Amino acid sequence: MRERGIPVLRGAEPAVDAAGALARYARARRDWLADSEARVALRHTCVHAPLERAASGPVPTIVAASWLDKWGVETAPIRLAHTAEEAVLASGDLGYPVAVKIESPDLPHKTDAGGVIVGVEGAAD
Repeated sequence: MRERGIPVLRGAEPAVDAAGALARYARARRDWLADSEARVALRHTCVHAPLERAASGPVPTIVAASWLDKWGVETAPIRLAHTAEEAVLASGDLGYPVAVKIESPDLPHKTDAGGVIVGVEGAAD
């Protein structure tokens, strides 16, 4: 059945949970689509506008995080640093351990490019 694209669930409870999730998704998507003006306004009010890319390109992490924050989605604290010294200061403000990620419109897949380091425990790291 799975090979033919038919969902297979083990029992009634998972089926009800799945149906509920689909209903919540449909409601959220409908509300999101109905609120397109708010999304456009949010994009234009982003405080990090110089970092934004065209709608068809990758969105910088700090911009995406600010959008999520404005929509009430909790994320880990984030700071943008342009130098190693700024990164050390930001990390100290955030509190160790931190993850350090490269931010470049030319590298949309940070992990694939080796641009993510997790578990940084201090300034020396």
